[in-house]
Amino acid sequence: MMARPAQRALVGALAFSLGGCDSDPSSATSAGGADIAQVVPDVPTSSNPDEDVRIRYVDETEPRVEALPEDWATLTPPLDVVGEDTGEAGLLYAAALSAYFLVRVQQADGSYKYEYKPDTDEWLWQDVIHRQVGPGYACVILYRATGRPEFAFSADRVFDYAAERLQDRGEGQLRLADIGGTSIFIFGLSRYRLAFEGQTPDRATKWDATLAGLGAHLLALQNEDGSFKEGSFLARGQAVQAFAHLDEVTDGSKAYRDGLIGAARFSCEHKDEIAVGDLPYFLLYANEAFRYLHRVAPEAYDWAACSDAMTQPMLDDQYLEGDTDDPSWVGGYGKRDGNRPTWSASLRMESVTDAMGLAQDRDDGPRVALLREHIEAGAAFVIRQQWRKGETDEYPNPPEIIGGFPYYMPGQTNGSLGWPLSRTDLSWHGSAMLVKAATVLGEEAFPGALPRR
Repeated sequence: MMARPAQRALVGALAFSLGGCDSDPSSATSAGGADIAQVVPDVPTSSNPDEDVRIRYVDETEPRVEALPEDWATLTPPLDVVGEDTGEAGLLYAAALSAYFLVRVQQADGSYKYEYKPDTDEWLWQDVIHRQVGPGYACVILYRATGRPEFAFSADRVFDYAAERLQDRGEGQLRLADIGGTSIFIFGLSRYRLAFEGQTPDRATKWDATLAGLGAHLLALQNEDGSFKEGSFLARGQAVQAFAHLDEVTDGSKAYRDGLIGAARFSCEHKDEIAVGDLPYFLLYANEAFRYLHRVAPEAYDWAACSDAMTQPMLDDQYLEGDTDDPSWVGGYGKRDGNRPTWSASLRMESVTDAMGLAQDRDDGPRVALLREHIEAGAAFVIRQQWRKGETDEYPNPPEIIGGFPYYMPGQTNGSLGWPLSRTDLSWHGSAMLVKAATVLGEEAFPGALPRR
């Protein structure tokens, strides 16, 4: 993949701080619904004190979708995306470009195409519902960050698709595949509700009954000690985060608050039982919940100490400057075993952005500085992997994969997953991580950069 001068300039800019990034204490609430993924960093300044020098993502930024009708019932995916990758720098721009990849490949039934081989222009279908609602959740995140309704529409349609797969388990419970699918659907629906709360009541409440059913099932899957009756460490991390989202959207419902605290405390007290190789997949979801709990239930446990302890092995596994002779590895993960980094840096990076948000919330300046170094390097690594305009001309259908991410780096292979294969769930994780990184670093201006509630 060829170098991108403008984007490399951004990544270089991330290597020095344009300004402080401590959160504004007045922006976080301690009761009820503190907004999980939002902080208010200091605005970087130039020699002109009235000038905001942050990279800007504005209403005119392309690509985009022309104005949608008020009645979405008249629309069928995929939407017509106009404009193309302009080569702009910015974490938010990269996140949005990845989400537009999802919008472009959404099918008429609301599902997203799944696995793509750009060298042969071949799409491969696999019906994995988790990797349908996950990209929908990412589109909600992008809607909240940009205010662009095409992302909310895309999410709404894939949620309709997923709702047809729900299993009625009786006693008011709804299940999507398993504990993981149930939890990811909760992520998307809860964020969808918050996105439209106070704006479009019909959309805000559309999924309330579904959320209640999914929440009832998640509670039923929990044991008295806070653990869960099923699921890998990854799925249990998803369940912890789902409880945090349910708690927020219900303004601290006792059942969900108790479930959240129980699940998180059990995880912290049994953290040594999670193998180091499983930690990234657990923390990808759980660190967001730990940050949320530090805000709404700080007296229940030392959530910061728990998060810091579990995050450290991931920091130790990241290649920073001086750790490798190959500059393309810097920011990726695999140092512990000397492995070449892959796309999964996005998974690890999302949890590190939540860890930095937690450090900002408690005004821990040294830890914020440490995590900033890791996030700047990791975000640069992830952006280097993204397909941008001018890098796909060798493929039969050059525009198709713009904004997507490869599963492996060039030359890597693992059975059928070798370069240059891509999957739509990679855009889910890449988009979500990049929005969080842009938020905590505070070096970009975009519509959703400030708390929405």
